[in-house]
Amino acid sequence: MSSQAKDFISIRIDPGLKDELLKASDLERRSLSNFCRLLMEFAWARYLEAGSMRELLAHQERNVQEK
Repeated sequence: MSSQAKDFISIRIDPGLKDELLKASDLERRSLSNFCRLLMEFAWARYLEAGSMRELLAHQERNVQEK
């Protein structure tokens, strides 16, 4: 990640998901903002590898079926 200033985004999520993210960020000893930024960067990289949301989800479903 570059040393450029970071920008803000705002999203709406279900309260239950927010609670889960808060618990996970606490376990990782990270702020919610930092934890979610890392998740977003990871997910974005996976999306770029897949090329589309359809392919990303299809790949995930194939992995689940193989287990």
